[in-house]
Order: sequence, then C-alpha cells, then structure tokens
Amino acid sequence: MIPWTPPKTGGGRRRNLPRSSPSRLEGDAQISGARVLSTDTRALVRGTVVHGWLEAIPWLERAPNHAGLVDSGVALGATRAESSGWADEFLEALERPNLAALLRRPGPGAEARVEQTFEMTVDGGTLFGQRVVEERTLLTGSMDRLVVHRDGGEVRRVEVIDYKTDVIDANDREALEERARHYAPQLAVYRLAASRMLGCSPDLVETSLMFLHTDTRLKAG
Repeated sequence: MIPWTPPKTGGGRRRNLPRSSPSRLEGDAQISGARVLSTDTRALVRGTVVHGWLEAIPWLERAPNHAGLVDSGVALGATRAESSGWADEFLEALERPNLAALLRRPGPGAEARVEQTFEMTVDGGTLFGQRVVEERTLLTGSMDRLVVHRDGGEVRRVEVIDYKTDVIDANDREALEERARHYAPQLAVYRLAASRMLGCSPDLVETSLMFLHTDTRLKAG
C-alpha cells in the first residue's frame, strides 16, 4: 500500500480541498518505462484523436465515414497524413470482435454515456487499488464509457470501460497483469464515482480496460 498526498489548490470552502484526478493515482512510486514512453508528443495526440472518435459513438450502428474521421482528427491536433492513417486503423479496430461487441447495444435496458464527468470528495485513508489517499481530497475526472443496465428502472449492472492505446502483446499475460496493476487505482476511483452517481452498490460496477491495439478487453480494478 503506497501513501499518496494530492497537490494543494487555492479557493474557498470545497475548493480548499486538495484536488486531483484518477490518472495521478496510476502505477506505483516509480515511473515505469511505459509511463516515460507515453509522454511522446505524437502518441499523446493519437490518444486524444482516438478517444475523440470513440466519444462520438454511444452505440455502433454503422461505421463512421473515413473523411469525417480525418477532418475531426486534424481538428484535434493531428496532421492530415497522421489522421488518415489512424482513421484506417480505427475503422479496422471497429470490425474486431471485442470492440464491436462492446459498442453494440445489448438490449433496450442499456444506456451508454461517453466521457461521463464526475466530481467527488473522498476521506483520508480511502484505498484505491494499491494507493491510499492520505487526506480528504476532491477527485475530478471523466470515464471514457459508462454503460448502465436497468431492469424496471432499477440499476442492475454497470460497466465502466477505459480505452487504452498502449501497444501491448495480447498473449503476454505478465505484461497484461502489469498494466492491470498500473491502472487499478484509476479504475477503483471510477467504480466509486459510478456507484455514487447512480446510487448503487460498488459491487454492481464492473471496470475494464479496452486495449484498442490488440482488441483485448481486460477486466480489472
């Protein structure tokens, strides 16, 4: 268990609380090689573009238009050549079984929310994965995809999916387990946020990582 103290922020009342985001809880006390690589500028742009494309798909009913993807990718900071190549890969990814199943409407009782924002206060001592928050903190962030399954208006099951553009071998169980450990605190925050938002037990919230490069969905957190 690794103690974690968020940065202080100014402001009044609730704003006097330390403020942070789920991503700051990722990993451990050491900065991994993967974290260092993720700071590559073009990789960050690619992640932004792909997340933007996925944000536009509550449910996949038909494939998006390639030209439209390219234009929106350029608007999000990619060059036209980059956006065109990434759009080709994105359209291929949408045809793979795991991502296609995730984006397909499962039934009339399901509601999909994309980039669902949240803000919540947690007390000192709250444990998220292997990280413990040392003082009362205001956590803010957004969930890539939140799917709420209801029966008769009552929440029966909730899925929180976090998209990842990490390049990882789907057959490398050790690498997958390392990624699951790395992102476990972030997913634990999402589980608590979703349960508070929907007024349901955290036990009803399932979190998973969707690695787009290999079409691997990993339940974790």
